[in-house]
Amino acid sequence: MRIQAIVLFWLGFFALPLALQAQEKAAIPLDKFYAERKNRPIRALLRPLKFSFSTGVGSTYFKHQLDGLGIYQSPTAGPTLFTGLVPPTNGHRQWINTNIPDTIIVAPGDFLVTSDTAKLGFKSKSFTIPIKLSVHYEYKQFRVGLGYAKDFIFINEFKPLTYTNQIRNVEATAKMVTTNKWFLMGGYSFYRVDKFLFTGDFQVGLNKFGKKKFDRTYVKTSPFFNMGILAERELSEYLRLFVRPNFEFKGYKLALPESNTQIKHKANAMNWSVGLTYTIPELPRCKIKDCAAQINHAHGAGVYRSRMHPIWKKQNPGYGENNPKLIKHKWRNRKKINPY
Repeated sequence: MRIQAIVLFWLGFFALPLALQAQEKAAIPLDKFYAERKNRPIRALLRPLKFSFSTGVGSTYFKHQLDGLGIYQSPTAGPTLFTGLVPPTNGHRQWINTNIPDTIIVAPGDFLVTSDTAKLGFKSKSFTIPIKLSVHYEYKQFRVGLGYAKDFIFINEFKPLTYTNQIRNVEATAKMVTTNKWFLMGGYSFYRVDKFLFTGDFQVGLNKFGKKKFDRTYVKTSPFFNMGILAERELSEYLRLFVRPNFEFKGYKLALPESNTQIKHKANAMNWSVGLTYTIPELPRCKIKDCAAQINHAHGAGVYRSRMHPIWKKQNPGYGENNPKLIKHKWRNRKKINPY
């Protein structure tokens, strides 16, 4: 019996690996049934970026002072700027968006005043439509990004700061002007209530008035600074609706080469913007039209998100969320025999 036990032990010792190897060869290869999942590196790279578009309404407050200059006005013409001694002989009929020299002939009864005796200047409140595109990266409560903005400013008449009953209003030769702004932006999210997120942000960059209406010979590119409060409402993990009241500091200098003078114009603005922030989904929408899966799921080697929910509705990608309204009751399916 001892000899038989020893023989069986050694037979089992050598036969077991052979049996396991044979079993592995006989097993059905799993790679015939499970495809290797494809990675999506571009989507993964773009996932942290947020793309925003906004528009709105606002007001641009033009204002300038005429230090070192004087104003001449005849009974039949608008105000003209001048420098130098009194009575003047040379002046400027336009100094808002361009420079138009003029010859002055002073007659008895004409209005004449210099900045030595009065605070001279003009102001205008002009309707504005801002449009903005930006992309930013979010890390915890912080944001950093860049963008482009364009303002459409409908310029009103400029009213005098002093002598309002004697000095006439000034009209710019441009009734509407656009601005082009490239900027860097930053922000910090400081408060959240349910689906609402509040962020303080700023933008700093360069402002350039449209060359067709503002003569680039006299008006140069200038910096601007914008700060505001962003109130966002999360519609889904990919889409947010926001409102942004903001105030912008900007201006420009207009050169008067004949007088060797520059006029400093302020063009600050108060705007209310409304827009959307979009995040590129990490998974593409399911390519099978009739697929009704409500969670992230696989087809072959690809993984897809549900096509049952629009991009603007909340959807948990882990377990899916049924829409409160049944599919068969949706308006688009009202004439279908099988709405599913």
